[in-house]
Amino acid sequence: MTNEPRRLIFPIDQRESATQKRADTLLAADVYSKLHAFVKVALPSADDDNSEPGAQRQHRAILIDGARGTGKSSVLINLGLYLADVDKELFNHVHICKPIDPTLLEDHDNLFLNVIVAAVLSDKAVIDAQTRYPEKRAALHKQLQRLGSALEGLQKQRAQEGLDKLRSFIGNNQLVGEVDHFFRDVCNLLGKKLLILTIDDVDTSLDQAFENLEVVRRYLVSPAVLPIISGDQRLYHDVTWREFHGKLLKDSSYARADAALQAKELAKEYQRKILPLQYRLQMPSVAQYLQDQNIFLTHEEARMPPLPLPFFQAWVEAILNGAVNGVENSYLALPLKTVRSLAQLIYRVKGLLPDLVWYIAAAELWDIINVKRATLLHATTIKALKVAAFNTAHQNRKGFLKEFSNILSKSNNTQLHEPASEINERKNRWRRMLLDQFKFDSEAGAAFLVLQAQIDWFASGIELRTRNVFDTPLFQPLLHQQESLANFAAAGDLNDWKRGLNGRAPDAWLARLPSHAILPYPIPEAGRAISAKNRYRFSGVAHSSQNNLLIDLLLHKNFYSTNKKTVLICVGRIFELIITSFLRTINEEDVHALLQRPPFYSLSAIAATKTLTITDDDGKPEEDWPKDTDVELAQRDATISLLIRKIREWQSKYQILEIQVAPWLVYNVFNKVMNQAWLFNPPMAPGVIDNKQDEKTVLRVAQKMFNSIWSAFGSFEKGPLYELSPIIATVNIGDGEKFENSDLYRQNISPFSSENDQDTRTFGEKIRSITFLLGEHPLRGWIEQEDIDLRDIIVNTELSGLNYPEHTVETEVGRAKAELGKALGVALKSRVEKATLRNALRKGKLTKAEALKLHDRIKQEIPASKRLMATFLSAIEEWAASAPPVTKPTE
Repeated sequence: MTNEPRRLIFPIDQRESATQKRADTLLAADVYSKLHAFVKVALPSADDDNSEPGAQRQHRAILIDGARGTGKSSVLINLGLYLADVDKELFNHVHICKPIDPTLLEDHDNLFLNVIVAAVLSDKAVIDAQTRYPEKRAALHKQLQRLGSALEGLQKQRAQEGLDKLRSFIGNNQLVGEVDHFFRDVCNLLGKKLLILTIDDVDTSLDQAFENLEVVRRYLVSPAVLPIISGDQRLYHDVTWREFHGKLLKDSSYARADAALQAKELAKEYQRKILPLQYRLQMPSVAQYLQDQNIFLTHEEARMPPLPLPFFQAWVEAILNGAVNGVENSYLALPLKTVRSLAQLIYRVKGLLPDLVWYIAAAELWDIINVKRATLLHATTIKALKVAAFNTAHQNRKGFLKEFSNILSKSNNTQLHEPASEINERKNRWRRMLLDQFKFDSEAGAAFLVLQAQIDWFASGIELRTRNVFDTPLFQPLLHQQESLANFAAAGDLNDWKRGLNGRAPDAWLARLPSHAILPYPIPEAGRAISAKNRYRFSGVAHSSQNNLLIDLLLHKNFYSTNKKTVLICVGRIFELIITSFLRTINEEDVHALLQRPPFYSLSAIAATKTLTITDDDGKPEEDWPKDTDVELAQRDATISLLIRKIREWQSKYQILEIQVAPWLVYNVFNKVMNQAWLFNPPMAPGVIDNKQDEKTVLRVAQKMFNSIWSAFGSFEKGPLYELSPIIATVNIGDGEKFENSDLYRQNISPFSSENDQDTRTFGEKIRSITFLLGEHPLRGWIEQEDIDLRDIIVNTELSGLNYPEHTVETEVGRAKAELGKALGVALKSRVEKATLRNALRKGKLTKAEALKLHDRIKQEIPASKRLMATFLSAIEEWAASAPPVTKPTE
């Protein structure tokens, strides 16, 4: 026999069945091989015909240990198929009985031996042999009568007394010999040397499991028989020690704890005797199968090339994980605990496998790492990474980067030119199929949430325009209590929410919080309470409008504490804006809607708290938040328009919307960043307001948030997928004046995006790393500023250029208000309210048509009046609906 591993086949179109047709489909190759060796050892002793009963009692029962669904029954059923394939001569000397089911034991019966004898006699080979060999049949029947008499005496033993009881004991002592002779006569009838009894899950019948083990200990010790038992060894131990424990305490409950320890020691020695350690086998785990390069998926009719099972695992796990490197327990493995669940998954996706195999072959993805890359990268990049050889240590990457650039410059190195849309559609088909499979699996909650998020984000026909991109259960832990998700096991502990939010959220809401979710989640951001009396506005400095928009993204103004109105600094809107910019085309309405919502993953958003009317100690209502003037509102509109234009240019330049950022990568970044937010944006004590904050310190929070997001993406992307060492920095965001000098930048970001290394930037761009793309994001320029030190508010002049410079905006809005006020006969203040315009229309002489014509003219001639004209139009509609139209007097 060769020492090379056997090539094994996993038929993708075979329905779930323990019985196999071919020996090369038997996956547990190591278990079968060891069983073969055990049978070879047992065969010689079966030849020794010692007529003295019990002289060769042998405890050699083989235990195949494994949990439910690991394929133990399949091993018992297909052992004959394996032996016939690898050792035909040995197979001809043994007979393997079909697996015996202990659950066939009747309720009124208490002897498993009856079931074993009946199973042997009902074996088709035994029945056929009795027909062919009458003499041997007679000998077997004669022995069967002696065995039956011995069994009958054993079963009557309890009801007998005196001499009859003594005779029964003598018969019981002889029963072992009768069983031995019975097995020998069966072997003689069949013309075999050894009878292999396969017993499937003795522990299945829990109420009689110990008695069944006792039958193995007492009677299955004949040299002519080899018992092979399947089951969970831990459950056997539990059943055994509890049996001993009950007997130790039968007459007295004294020293119960000592009795339990003694019972467990007795159970260990008992099992060591009847199930010897050297005869115990462990079924392979699903993880071992998935890593076995010698197992191939294919059609039984070979309608597709064979696919190594590890390639299948790599493809599916890459769809689930994206570029996540696995550090900090971030890797999401396939939720498969049993061979049964693996077989069911493969059968579910069998229609998609041929296309995957041909794609892998066409792209020449001949190793696991490139199969994973194929879910993320273009073929050019895959080939470049595949042929590039370099040392993964950071200091030795120069040679690789140069080679990488050379490879990319030669277009003839790439043979596959599949559009990104086709690659993404292939992934979408897999997502839908996997989602259909995992939604019924209680252990697949995390995978289900990830796949649902992928479909919400990427599936064709799904639009996120009308809702928050995080409106999917992966980012909404309180939705995990819904009935549609109740099937999934809850692995995330939410009890720390109640501790962290105590005093910050209503007690009634905290009391209703669930204790668990499907995944772990950070405590929602409480935010830092600051005074509502300050305006937190820049004016008269370069790019003050950009800075003011960043402040608007940070401040949550619609919040009240227990004693007065406050404003909260929260970071969720910046995170939401960045992630949204990776997922879809953004317009002005998206940003306005973002500013109107509570910040993502803030306490206000999670708890959906409503505003309350609170008064100060003097009983007077507190002043409203200082409102922006029309000029400031127009400036913000122009700034939002500029930001949208910059983001769209960035999306177009780097083909962002083709990338399909993995939700699981975003989830891990979100978890890390929101935990860090409690450190770089720490909340005040409940009821306390920080009155020392100004616009500069608020803006610095935006800088910390962006850098935290940036370094978090780098920490989860950096790894073998990009031929990088997974060594990362885990320090917190500090107050350093130069982020590029920090360990977070050097370790997590610079391998993808180094300001002073063009080769590294080329590398980051070509692999389309999210870390690199964040370094090019327009928000980074606005947040970081050229000098990084926000205390001096130094701005990068290259990022200047509002649609309307600030002085022009102010002039133009003033002209629009002057014209509108003159037409309406009213003096308009810095902040024009709708009610003011409505009242002016009511008192004036304009018709609705004339008012609309005035609106259209000013809006067209003065673009900066967009917000003012929107207020005017709303006032016109309300005025016209509530009052009779004004008519001109006839001449």
